[in-house]
Amino acid sequence: MIYLHRLKVGYPSPLKELEEKPNSWRVRLVCKSKDYSSCNCFDDLRLLEGNDLKDARHSYINFLQRTNSGQPLKDMYEKKQLHEAFSFKYNNKKIKVFRIWGSGDIRIYFIYGPDRYIYILKTMIKRENKLSEGKSTEIKEIAKNLINMIDLGRVTYI
Repeated sequence: MIYLHRLKVGYPSPLKELEEKPNSWRVRLVCKSKDYSSCNCFDDLRLLEGNDLKDARHSYINFLQRTNSGQPLKDMYEKKQLHEAFSFKYNNKKIKVFRIWGSGDIRIYFIYGPDRYIYILKTMIKRENKLSEGKSTEIKEIAKNLINMIDLGRVTYI
């Protein structure tokens, strides 16, 4: 079972969800349990400190504000900031993984789902141009697991 939590903002204040408008992108975090802190992105954020952590928070707030507008993301970011990071074949489908270049060296990797869903797969520092094979494989595995669980109906939207 996978749990898909809405992205919340407000740290260090109590976290809150932005109201989703009818045409908003529905950003969801992939989590291991009903506990919000079990989300993949929090595992990623726990590895950051100092300016990298501040940049990650800023990147998420900026991303959430843009997705909440409902506008196409390609119209809200420059091509260098948002583009397809890589793609792969899975279950006879081409899966495209996109990358947001947030503040500083922060990168947010995600896939689009049906019904205006965006699933965040990984947040990381990327200081070199090319994504390493290990990181690419890690992101693919998260995406494959998510797609499997969605196809099997083993997801809970929270």
